[in-house]
Amino acid sequence: MPNQNNVICLVVDRLHSGFLGAYGNTWIHTPHFDRLAAESFLLDRAYIDSPRLDELYRSYWTGWHALAGPAVARSSPVETLPQRFAAARFSTALVSDDPEIDRFDGAGGFQSFDRVALAEASALCESIDETQLARYFALAIERLGEMRPPFSLWLHCGSLGKTWDAPLEFREQYRDADDPALPETAAVPCQMLLRDFDPDELLGIAHSYAGQISLLDVCIGTLIEAILESRFAQDTLLVLISARGFPLGEHGRVGPVDNALFGELTQIPWLVRFPNGSGQSDRTQALAQPADLFATITDWCGMALDRSQHIAAGRSLIPLADGTCETVRDRAVVASSGRGWAIATPAWYLSKKGEGQEAKGDGQDTSAPEVEGAGEKYELFVKPDDRFEVNEVGDRCQDCVEELKAAFTQFEQACQSPEIAELPPLSQVLIEGLE
Repeated sequence: MPNQNNVICLVVDRLHSGFLGAYGNTWIHTPHFDRLAAESFLLDRAYIDSPRLDELYRSYWTGWHALAGPAVARSSPVETLPQRFAAARFSTALVSDDPEIDRFDGAGGFQSFDRVALAEASALCESIDETQLARYFALAIERLGEMRPPFSLWLHCGSLGKTWDAPLEFREQYRDADDPALPETAAVPCQMLLRDFDPDELLGIAHSYAGQISLLDVCIGTLIEAILESRFAQDTLLVLISARGFPLGEHGRVGPVDNALFGELTQIPWLVRFPNGSGQSDRTQALAQPADLFATITDWCGMALDRSQHIAAGRSLIPLADGTCETVRDRAVVASSGRGWAIATPAWYLSKKGEGQEAKGDGQDTSAPEVEGAGEKYELFVKPDDRFEVNEVGDRCQDCVEELKAAFTQFEQACQSPEIAELPPLSQVLIEGLE
């Protein structure tokens, strides 16, 4: 029989891990998120597998990597996560503020589906209750109160990438007296930074995003309180994960202007609060990807998964949380159709830029030459030390670049073939780095 504990999964799109206290930020106030983090198991090196939301949700709900081809999926068919919950007699609900979610395969498997209409806000709100985030979380909490155990509640919050409508005081708390005036628009920027961009403008954008994060933290606090005050607080698995990060100028981009696969977009916050306290206040550097969410939830709920451990299939993260293993995969791969790809190993992060993508913005100088080959452009960074990818080292580590390219090709080919269930092990250099 399945484990009858409840499951709440909160997906916050465009949440930048570098703006959260639990991930090292020291200037933004996120007390509610930090409290939740202290009660949870944190993944420090979680990566998306695609910048496309539909492909991410395919991974969440089917447990296959975004690159998994039809032949692989057919070789081991599986019900979607909502279908599996329904078969186990869980009540299921989906609450979203993004109309895209309606169209994704699997959305129809929820017994109830609520969507908060996204207001076209151009001006900041006067109060918290008027904001898109507050309206969304109010509905989420209302739906939570109506759930009957055992249940699965899926919450998708996408407004961080749509509107920054927090009251002005949320931004003002981060502005020093000698800082330039703050922008007073709710519009979310999406632009390349030119060579002569105004640093004051970028500072105002960062303060605006920080204000929105503070508002999100307040809203997450209300959700946590609602869970703790409910009758099923001790029987609920809570997952908080970001669908995609939000570039804020680290590499010449603000917003998802071209989906260049730098860590600001691809590396995401991810925490799991187990009701039995497993992994509490612990964290891991193990690599994780969206398909692992499917595997973790099905494992936690005791749902049998008739599937070979193909390289494209998700891995349960529970062994990481309970300390029975230190890693579940040796590489994390991100793919963007026509927009390049990236691969992370324990020691490196290599990104291949797509057509028309600049290294660090339109016309902006780079601090190091790009690694090129046959018209292709790559950038290499040391991980986990260079979290924000400041120092490109590809020109000094050409052998590593070639090994990582081969590791990506192996993974890509395996994702198209049900016959390739395992990959050759990575070299020690890709696992441990250079001395």
